[in-house]
Amino acid sequence: MPSNDREGDVQPLLITRFSLTNRTAIGVQTIHYCNGIGNARHLYWEDLTLQRPARSVRLERPVLSRLAIFRRPGPAASAARALGLSLWRGDVLSGAGRRVVERLAATTGSVYVAPIGGADATRMRHLLEILGKPFVVHLWDMLDGPPQPGGDLAWLIDHAAGVLSLTREMAQASGRSDAELLFFMRPDSAVRAAAPVDPQRLRVALIGDIGSYAAGLPAMQAATEALRARGIAVEWRYIGWRGIVRRLDPALRDMLTLAGPARTDAARDEALAACHFALMLGPTQPPETNHRSAYSVPSRVLDFGALGLPVIGFVHPRSATATFAPELAETMCQPDGAALAACMETLSDPARWREASERSRRFFERVVGTRPAEQLRAELARISPR
Repeated sequence: MPSNDREGDVQPLLITRFSLTNRTAIGVQTIHYCNGIGNARHLYWEDLTLQRPARSVRLERPVLSRLAIFRRPGPAASAARALGLSLWRGDVLSGAGRRVVERLAATTGSVYVAPIGGADATRMRHLLEILGKPFVVHLWDMLDGPPQPGGDLAWLIDHAAGVLSLTREMAQASGRSDAELLFFMRPDSAVRAAAPVDPQRLRVALIGDIGSYAAGLPAMQAATEALRARGIAVEWRYIGWRGIVRRLDPALRDMLTLAGPARTDAARDEALAACHFALMLGPTQPPETNHRSAYSVPSRVLDFGALGLPVIGFVHPRSATATFAPELAETMCQPDGAALAACMETLSDPARWREASERSRRFFERVVGTRPAEQLRAELARISPR
């Protein structure tokens, strides 16, 4: 619920593409930032559910914000715009949409924007030009690569009162010498993972958008066969939305046990704690050839660390993820089934499992110890007009 803790009537405004939901990394993290700041409002235009928190303003019609057919370029999106059903005309607001933003501007002191790609940057620039307020930009993904001269992401960075970045790689790519690190956040977990009771029966958690790292799935299949040959049964338990799994190759999809989505933080932690390991499928490619490898850090790694859940998988040793979480490097390998099977068999030993669990917790405690919400609140207060 929104807080009544206001300074006058001026509030910070957080802008992301996605709604506040645990279905996306941005949704989860923005919830944490909003809660930590207290009186922040949130503006977005794309839903993954139709439940809109009271603190949020949806900058689109409900059905159009929810259904993918209206979000993709094509006849449906064009028809919606032509009929006046959408609040957007391409990446420019309609008159009705503009009035929503202008009303927000009257009580907005400072703005936070978190683009994850060029399309986000284009709309956020348009919104900021209407709002006319000082803003900070938070770089927590560059799905389209680093800012290009003359592009909208470069405009955001050049005009921002402050640049915040999840990783050093993105801070350097921004070109801003004053860029500061601002990490993801999440509360500690009330539950902890436990070592396997029977080393012949292992359960591994997968969570989030595994489709983005599907290149690692064949190695998971090969690991299953290698472990089975040694008399070890492994269950790959997917905690997430079935729509993501449906896009996978049928042979890989059939390997997964579908646990369904975790609709609350507590439910997610309980589902993870029922597993012995967490699998990260990537990024597997060298950072020179892949934007996700160069810049992305899957936020789910904090969920694993909060439980002390050992993390295994295929993260390239020079990726931004590996740099962000060096404590987890010992249990990462190339996307090779035999190597993954050997790692899991080794970690099924209770003593080795505890060592890996402690490394996971050390990573979590190091990152959350920076108190990101307090840092963001102070930055937005700093740039807000007095």
